[in-house]
Amino acid sequence: MIPCHTGHNDAAQSLLASAANTLRALCRERVTEHYRRGQGSLVSGTGWLLGNQALALALQTASFLLLAQALGVTEFGRLAAITALITIATPIATWGYEGILFRRAAREPGALPQALGQAVVAALLVGTATAIGLMILSSVLLPATLPPLVIAALCVAELVFGRISFLFGVAFRVTERYSATLVCTLIAQTLRLLAALALYYSGPAANAATWAAFTLLLSLASVLVPLVLYFRAGSGIILSIKGLSTGIPEGGYFTLSGLSRTICAHADKALLARESSASIMGSYAAASRLIDVAMQPLLALAAASYGRFFRSGSTGIGSSHELALRLLPFSIGYGALAGVSLVLLAPYATPLLGPGFETVAEMAIWLAPLPLLRGLQYQAGGALTGAGHQHRRALLQLASAAFSVVLCIVLIPRFSWRGAASAAVLTDLLLSATLWFMLISLYRRGRADPGLGQTKLTSDDC
Repeated sequence: MIPCHTGHNDAAQSLLASAANTLRALCRERVTEHYRRGQGSLVSGTGWLLGNQALALALQTASFLLLAQALGVTEFGRLAAITALITIATPIATWGYEGILFRRAAREPGALPQALGQAVVAALLVGTATAIGLMILSSVLLPATLPPLVIAALCVAELVFGRISFLFGVAFRVTERYSATLVCTLIAQTLRLLAALALYYSGPAANAATWAAFTLLLSLASVLVPLVLYFRAGSGIILSIKGLSTGIPEGGYFTLSGLSRTICAHADKALLARESSASIMGSYAAASRLIDVAMQPLLALAAASYGRFFRSGSTGIGSSHELALRLLPFSIGYGALAGVSLVLLAPYATPLLGPGFETVAEMAIWLAPLPLLRGLQYQAGGALTGAGHQHRRALLQLASAAFSVVLCIVLIPRFSWRGAASAAVLTDLLLSATLWFMLISLYRRGRADPGLGQTKLTSDDC
């Protein structure tokens, strides 16, 4: 977001320069020549990553504005309710095999074909089962405002095709093929923007059912594009169910961590949909989307540093702790700047979104602390995962998820969306504090006991 005053502009320029320097530092380590083929230097790869995030930010924002105006606040709210529930379930759809894929390929490049193949098979099996289960569950948890076929199309699109596409994106990231990531983003987000334009000009046909059909078609394209790019580069994949069960316990930790994270981030929206009108839900979903837009640079940093946390964490908690501290100034600085920008620019959201979204500005102000708090979580959480303490991270996230649900149950019936926003901020505050407390405690234990600090990462630790 663009601040309004010169002082803020100077701060933004300084932070962007700091971000570029940080990302260059993350890419200094060389990877095997096979995985750098055709990609140039890793510093150049950093440029691809930054370009990918900027492109995604611009296209997603345009699509979001068109979709909100085309559907209107009530229909947008109905769609946001099922979308929140689907988003909560996405970590289950791959059963954590994306984490196993990243860990194995980051440490053993030759393991990529087998690790990717197992992850894709898991997504097909578990994703399908998750989609069926969620279709049944949505009829119990959400108001009956959307036809079952609409819910089915959205579930299949996001929990099956969407997760397979995500796994190929993980493969591109772990091999630092950022140009492929950029191409996938360009095609997928451009098609989504064109679909939003078509919906905007479709008149009476602009409804959730039409958008669900578009989403299902787009999800097919989102699988085909990375598939073509992956095989054109000469990479292989071994699709086999053999040995898949050995990853179930390890994947369970990643699933638990991801599920806890999505509950923390989206329980407020899912429970608000039960207790409020569709128009309030639509406005709150729009305000949450503004937070997502502001989070993009922090997500870029998290994506760039994830593999580095695994590599540095192979020698113990000390190295991953050091990396987290190096990244901390950017997370704090950008998170604070994003929060201030949201407060200053929130009043301009309503004219862009259209009639019915008048409360979005106030909602965005209530949610403004989230970029700072989530930026803190990414660094501490990445350090714990990379050093083999994923189980500890998962337990902290699970406790925060339970805390979030309890807060939402208590606060939303009494305070409506203000209760949902309060629950979101308090949950992220708790999780940020506990993750950093755990990281610092383990680091101090490692310094007191060098043998503990140099423990190698194993699959059981993940």
